[in-house]
Amino acid sequence: MAKDTAYKIHCDCGGVTLTLHRSPIVHAYCHCQDCRDLLNIPINALAAWDRDDVSITKGEDKFIEYKYPDKAMRRYVCHSCGATLFNTNVYDWVVVSQSLIRKCYGDQLPAELASDKHFFYEERVIDVSTLAYFPRIRKPLFPDFSYLQPIILNWNIQLWHLPNYSSVSELDRGVCSEIHRYPHL
Repeated sequence: MAKDTAYKIHCDCGGVTLTLHRSPIVHAYCHCQDCRDLLNIPINALAAWDRDDVSITKGEDKFIEYKYPDKAMRRYVCHSCGATLFNTNVYDWVVVSQSLIRKCYGDQLPAELASDKHFFYEERVIDVSTLAYFPRIRKPLFPDFSYLQPIILNWNIQLWHLPNYSSVSELDRGVCSEIHRYPHL
């Protein structure tokens, strides 16, 4: 992106929106103990901006600031949905997760924000060079029960809607036969 363009990110509920102006200071993987403590993750794939290059365009009143007790770091979350929008580090940079940016851009991280270096690699808890040898699992590990779609039929009465059933009695018979076929349900 050119220097005069901006990235827009938002929380899960859309209550808070940030505009990240200009290019980030860094876009990297961070392995430091501080990131692991603050965010509870082994590796932080991030892009960081100077605080002056970030503006809150919507929902400034919906921020909750969490200050880490013994570190010069803060995490900012939306009080409505609980999504972490960014954190700050000891340099007071606004550090945004690449997963959040990817989510806000249709599951595609803008190429210019892809990590191009590792910080604090000597502090790592996972050797990134070995990650290439782990198996790539593309299918879910659990059976797919997506055909059992819950619908609410009255105030607190919940039935399971199975496709191709035209009446409640057929639905009842269908649910019983599906439960019989899958006794662990």
